[in-house]
Amino acid sequence: MKPFVAAIFVLVSAGAAASAAEPMDFAAYTPRATAVRISHDEAPKIDGDLSDPVWAKAVPITEFYQVEPVEGAAPSQATRAYILYDDKAIYVGLYLYDTDPERIARDQLVLLTDGANTAGEVDPIKAAELARQVGLRIYTIGIGAEQMEVASLIGGRRPINPSADLDEDTLTEIARLTGGRYFRATDTASLQDIYKLVDELEPVEEPESGFRPVKSYYFVPLGMAVALVILLSLTSLLQRLLLNRIREVPLSAG
Repeated sequence: MKPFVAAIFVLVSAGAAASAAEPMDFAAYTPRATAVRISHDEAPKIDGDLSDPVWAKAVPITEFYQVEPVEGAAPSQATRAYILYDDKAIYVGLYLYDTDPERIARDQLVLLTDGANTAGEVDPIKAAELARQVGLRIYTIGIGAEQMEVASLIGGRRPINPSADLDEDTLTEIARLTGGRYFRATDTASLQDIYKLVDELEPVEEPESGFRPVKSYYFVPLGMAVALVILLSLTSLLQRLLLNRIREVPLSAG
């Protein structure tokens, strides 16, 4: 049976991450991450809290880059990830920093999995019922190819089903209970199409922008200024003419 992937997310309000001078070239970049093995007895509790001592064994993963809107650029918000695993599950912990967490939508969740639930203290259906009570809508995505060929021990190749452990019934029920939808992704292209569809189903609300008709009245003060300049010029000219006339008139003796 495939290992269960458990993710713990912690949202933290913080300053924006610094931008890199040059975007990363993904064609020449090889991402690296370290997963630390632990015993099953040390497994962290899946409760959204990364204070369990076992997380101190994990190696922080902080090197992330944008895919959109600027491919390869440094992220506008910082992220720290941790990966642990044992014989039964893979545990992923994330600190997701945001400068304005109050604007993050809290009523949608995308659940991505390639297997069945094999760990955790809460039954998935029970968790879905709790999510419905708080108004959380869950979109579930089952990933994995329908069939692929691998090398056989006796030579040649044999077909296998990588999605044999995918519990589509449970994923469908989780989506139904919460008002979401279940999607099936068999490759990267179909997964990208699903994310685009989810974005269309759950558009991000933007602040309404008002429109005010604009009519220019700059010519009114401009015309007044021009008229004032002409008036002052005429006044100055008349004063000079009057002074010249007075000088030309001979004074009579009494």
